[in-house]
Amino acid sequence: MSEQYAVAGLRRKRDALILEIAEAETKVQLLMMNLGHVDAALRLLQPDILLEALPAKPMKKRAPRGFNARPVMAALHQASGPLSTRDVARALLQAHGKPALRVHREAYEAARNVLRDLKKRGAVRALGNETDRTWELVRD
Repeated sequence: MSEQYAVAGLRRKRDALILEIAEAETKVQLLMMNLGHVDAALRLLQPDILLEALPAKPMKKRAPRGFNARPVMAALHQASGPLSTRDVARALLQAHGKPALRVHREAYEAARNVLRDLKKRGAVRALGNETDRTWELVRD
């Protein structure tokens, strides 16, 4: 008896996946048609263009404005003293709901870039040398 429920559930799931695949195929066909129109316009403007030679550049994904700067500023504001770049990266990961037990290179670089930009704006100050640099807010 329970097999019937399992089979019915799997059939519903299969039907939903087939529908999703059909929608994706329709979208791909629309994109291919649009690409054909753009290719035709390029050929009208520049007949000798080699379309296969054009590189396909992936779009860079940027974080929304303040996405990283706000948590960094909040961490520096709440800190009792200067924070290292690694501590700032850990706070940045925690603010975004990610595990911060081990700070990976991307988070460290993001924190370092934010701190550099905030330093240019005069919002934070760097203390120490390059190897053991700490950061604090500039308080007026």
